[in-house]
Amino acid sequence: MVLTAQLSISFLCLILFFTTALAGPFGVSSSAPSSGDSNTWMPQMRDAGIEWARVFPEWGNIEPKQGTFDFSSVDSLLKNAASSKISVSGLFFYSAPWVNGNSHSFPMNNLNAWSNYITRLVTYTGSNVTYWEVWNEPQSFAAGGTTSDYAKVVTSAYTAAKSVNPKLQVSITVAANDVNYLKQTILAGAAGHYDVVCIHPYEITYAIQSGWEPVFMGLKRTVQRMLAATDPSRSNAEVWFTELGFQSSGSATDNTEQDRDIVKVFVMSIAQGVSTVNWYEARDGQGGFGLLKSDGSERPAYPAIQNLIKSVGPQPNYLGWVQLNPNKDYGFVFQGPSSPTLVIWAVAGQQDSIRFSANTRILNPVTSTITPLSSGSTLTLSNDPVIVLDVPSDVVSQAQRNKNQPFLWGGDFTNVKTISSTMGNTNTDNGLHQFNPDQSSMPVIVYGGPARSCNKSSNQDFTVDPNYLSYNPASIQITTVTRRNEANDNAGFNIVYEGPDGWKNYGVWYGVPGNDKWYTNTVTIHDPQFISIWGFNFRLSSDSTTNSKYYLQSVSVTKV
Repeated sequence: MVLTAQLSISFLCLILFFTTALAGPFGVSSSAPSSGDSNTWMPQMRDAGIEWARVFPEWGNIEPKQGTFDFSSVDSLLKNAASSKISVSGLFFYSAPWVNGNSHSFPMNNLNAWSNYITRLVTYTGSNVTYWEVWNEPQSFAAGGTTSDYAKVVTSAYTAAKSVNPKLQVSITVAANDVNYLKQTILAGAAGHYDVVCIHPYEITYAIQSGWEPVFMGLKRTVQRMLAATDPSRSNAEVWFTELGFQSSGSATDNTEQDRDIVKVFVMSIAQGVSTVNWYEARDGQGGFGLLKSDGSERPAYPAIQNLIKSVGPQPNYLGWVQLNPNKDYGFVFQGPSSPTLVIWAVAGQQDSIRFSANTRILNPVTSTITPLSSGSTLTLSNDPVIVLDVPSDVVSQAQRNKNQPFLWGGDFTNVKTISSTMGNTNTDNGLHQFNPDQSSMPVIVYGGPARSCNKSSNQDFTVDPNYLSYNPASIQITTVTRRNEANDNAGFNIVYEGPDGWKNYGVWYGVPGNDKWYTNTVTIHDPQFISIWGFNFRLSSDSTTNSKYYLQSVSVTKV
């Protein structure tokens, strides 16, 4: 229908009134191709226990000509959501064609039209949509736009929406975990003009495959540290993960990774206090990320999330985390609908077995099978999560004690001065971790001891323990121990690290001096700001694999 001023009373009567406070953290996001078919996937999402859908028509679809509003796509979406009892989180996003020929451009030439559109939209939707995200991944979908431009887009949207209903929740957003982009936007004028912060941590979701669970567990903390330093009035703003996911190509291996990851990311998101998580996506629209294939059939990730929600409840009560065998497993305890529930898996690359002091039941989230486990019997863990029902009281007590403690990654490095990683067939990590070491280097025995040959890649990437250093400023020294290869080829690297404005080049090339001995080199960095946007914090960067023909014995980081 086309409207110019009057709301459709008959339409509003079709919509069930939702108060989004009733919805829990479980949600999905939709691609553009699937957004128009919400009637086909929303019922299945609700059957799985999903209560949120991040999906909305673009501005150009709703106001194709200036002053002429067509709300038919909004009507259809909200009607489908109401019938499936799904709460919609909306988006103010992309430019109308009469504002910009490129819809993926900020409407800087007509912010008045942008504000007017939002005023009309939130007036129309009323209480049926109370959470709104301003734009989508502005670094990627705002051609030529700056953080200053985005700040103006955010403040205009916030002011317009709040003028209609002060209770509406408006969010600032970003691709990946680009906390620095958010900081720059806030400093450019967006301070105080948002209620929620949304990030899309795909890269760190993928890094979980490499055992990077502790980095994922630090995501919300990193955002809040930025807010505390940049915009204290919003330091306790809600944090949402409005997109994350894992692509399935259809092979058994990829499906296993997807159904493994969906359980982990929801559990760890809830454990760190993230308000809502939107898995991308509900049904395949692009790229094979869906819980459902394009024909509506279920991927293994669908029963996995369904069983998780049934086990922990739609509004989970998180009790705390456990490591039943230190450095070998990760477990998270919830007060389930009928009894305490534990979601647990083995650390990547580890084998683990555990025993419980009472009878329990083990639920496989993918197959839905439940296997009794008697007291004292052995449960063998893999990297695939299992759900333990009827968790014994001693495990619950341990979880409650740990709830507010640093989440461990081989130890607590909160107050440690120096962390290190010593190279080998399996690196010996002491608070410092090489990112995907076997993809960039090869373990060798050389010059009488273990090391890694770095000529597989021009970059060697490292991540510090999030409890050691994350966002907060500190001066550090990075020390490397290297040696040329037997042919004495020229080799060297620069150090590139996460700084206040993004990636920063240390600026001094280090040429490995020779192959006659192991050479130690130390650089001092005064402005690291580690946020793990891509999963790692710094890299040894050679300009080519030709210059990466060196052996690496160890890397250490020291606070100074």
